[in-house]
Amino acid sequence: MKRQTKRMDVRQALVGALLVLLPGMARGDAGAAVRELAREADVVMLGECVHEEAQWSADGRVIVTRATLRAKRLMKGTAGDEVVVQVLGGTVGDVSMGASHGATIAPGEEAVFFLRRSSRGSYHVVHGGNAGKLALEPQKRGRVRTASGATLSLEEIAAAVEAEARR
Repeated sequence: MKRQTKRMDVRQALVGALLVLLPGMARGDAGAAVRELAREADVVMLGECVHEEAQWSADGRVIVTRATLRAKRLMKGTAGDEVVVQVLGGTVGDVSMGASHGATIAPGEEAVFFLRRSSRGSYHVVHGGNAGKLALEPQKRGRVRTASGATLSLEEIAAAVEAEARR
C-alpha cells in the first residue's frame, strides 16, 4: 500500500504541474508558462551542473540523483554560489531508473532552473518536472527551448520572472 501511495503522490504532483503549465503552453505563450513556473518557484537561476551522483534513496526503493549547480545568474530568490538539487532517477551500478516527465541533470549542462526547497532535506527539487529546466541550446548562445518547443532568450526569461515577482 505504501508503494501505491508513493506512486499516487508522484502522479498527483505531475498532474498538478501539468495543470499549472498547460494553459500557457496551449496558448503558445511561452512567457506565460515561464511566469507560471516562476510564481511557485523559490529560486529561479541560470546554473551549470558541476557534479552529480546517483544513489539509492534512504528507504532503498528508488534511485535519486543529487546534482550540484553553480549559480551563474540568480533571477529569483536567494541561493549561494552552489545549490544542491535532487531529482528522481539515475544509474547505480547496473541498475537504471528514470521518471517520465522528470528533469534530468548532467555534468556540464547549463540551464535555467525553477527550484523549490525540499521539505525533506537540505536540497532543492526542480519545480514542474522537465518543464522546470530550460536547457541552453549550445548552437544558439543565450537561448533556451521551453517544454512547448518555443525558444526564449535569457533576457526574455528574466523579464517574465521579474513580471511575475511584481504581481
